[in-house]
Amino acid sequence: MEYFPKAKSRFEIAAEYYQKGEDLRDSVDNLRLSLELLLKELLGNEKSLENQTSTISEYQEALGIGKQIRNTFQKVLEYYTRFQNDKVKHDVDLNNIHEVEFIFGLTMIFIRMLVKSNSKFNLQ
Repeated sequence: MEYFPKAKSRFEIAAEYYQKGEDLRDSVDNLRLSLELLLKELLGNEKSLENQTSTISEYQEALGIGKQIRNTFQKVLEYYTRFQNDKVKHDVDLNNIHEVEFIFGLTMIFIRMLVKSNSKFNLQ
């Protein structure tokens, strides 16, 4: 994520909160913000995470990502943002470590799929 310092910074904040076992809600919120900042820079726009769906699909299609994977990515991202809105934006008591770990995993998969699939970044 060295190509995306703002996104990397937010991801590191999320990891720090998680590792300390502090403020899991803020940790998960920083994961969302990390992904949103990455998308804004990667796709060259100022859209919110929820409004990136069609642009992400176009980006992935240009990279040769198949329709089924693009659709899966979009559907999981939809659930991800719904969780963020329901559990993080409006509920300060996010105490389930398994949910937090799941969101970490999803965020890493999203980032990897967006960045690693682009040969411009020359990531192995």
